[in-house]
Amino acid sequence: MNTNSLHFHGFTLVLSAIVLLSGGCATTSKYSAERYKPAQDRYGAISLHTAKKFYLCPTIDSVVPECRKLLDPSFTPWTYATDAIEQELKVSSVNPIRPEFTFGPSFDSIKQVIAEKANKSENAVYLGTELLWLTGSQWTIDAKLYAPTGDLLFEKRGICIVLGVTTNDAQEVTHMAIRQIIADPKFEQVLQ
Repeated sequence: MNTNSLHFHGFTLVLSAIVLLSGGCATTSKYSAERYKPAQDRYGAISLHTAKKFYLCPTIDSVVPECRKLLDPSFTPWTYATDAIEQELKVSSVNPIRPEFTFGPSFDSIKQVIAEKANKSENAVYLGTELLWLTGSQWTIDAKLYAPTGDLLFEKRGICIVLGVTTNDAQEVTHMAIRQIIADPKFEQVLQ
């Protein structure tokens, strides 16, 4: 291999690394998600069956400061996340109910409120979620399913990252992070 070829390949490698490391963060505009479309439009729904009442608690907004800087100030991540999860559950044959209780900003608070206020004789589950990172290229969300007693029945983290983001990729990131949670066989087992 001649010297010119080595320089060219070295330049290409450095340029590729810069593009990969920037991963959509080099844009100056702030991220604000478009209206979410459930996965059924792309892959078909995950078929979930349950005779239990399914309560969907509002998502805990724990988006880290370095991510929050990338978001449009008018965009509310926790509302977007809760709505997206609700839509995915609906296309999966689960009709989530929003609880009437007020929850604090932690899983401990969710567990405590459920244990204190939920009807213990009700055949139900409560899904609590915590959003840690949300941009067009990355989603990180934790999920926990609780019994009406506050006992933890299931927990999982959903993570999805893509490079070179388009509007469709942003929808895909949301979908794949949520799907990691609701497609887990243990999640469906808890619903039985």
